[in-house]
Amino acid sequence: MVQIKYDGWEKILQIQVAYTGEPFVDFITQRIIMKRTVPKQVYIGFTGATGGAQESHRVVNWNFTSSELPEKSLKTAMGLCKREILLVIVLPVLFGLLILTAGMIPFAVRAFRKNKERKQRHMEIENLSQNAANAPNVFKYRTLSKATKNFSKSNLLGIGGFGSVYKGQLSDPTKTIAVKKVSATSTQG
Repeated sequence: MVQIKYDGWEKILQIQVAYTGEPFVDFITQRIIMKRTVPKQVYIGFTGATGGAQESHRVVNWNFTSSELPEKSLKTAMGLCKREILLVIVLPVLFGLLILTAGMIPFAVRAFRKNKERKQRHMEIENLSQNAANAPNVFKYRTLSKATKNFSKSNLLGIGGFGSVYKGQLSDPTKTIAVKKVSATSTQG
């Protein structure tokens, strides 16, 4: 004997088998949403095949009942509809992220202010050292490159452990300068 049951509320398909007079034994118990696998209208019947051998198959008794379930029972496999998933999972996650972000704002503002203050102190020190009487002149790379004709070999004065020294000519005011271009591959210093 075979007994097939489907619980539309719990979404459980259960198939049990037994010999005549014996108790049923679970053969398959599976969670399945029939709405996804079985069309709305179906035919129920029996078929059998034995290949080349002859057998006698008999349906001694059968009972099929079906009832329309309320829409509420036709939920997803987790047992939640889309609106409930949104309310139960997505909104708390978004709310948690919002709280976390709001909690991080004071730390970000404090770090931004410290960084700004550090840069401002550094600029003040730079200005003080550049304006001192014995401070060295500060040039942009572009100015030094132009003065040495793009560090041409014709202006090369010598090569040392830290890099090459070039002769340069500044135009405003007119000055002859020596420019050391530090080598990236230097092993000294």
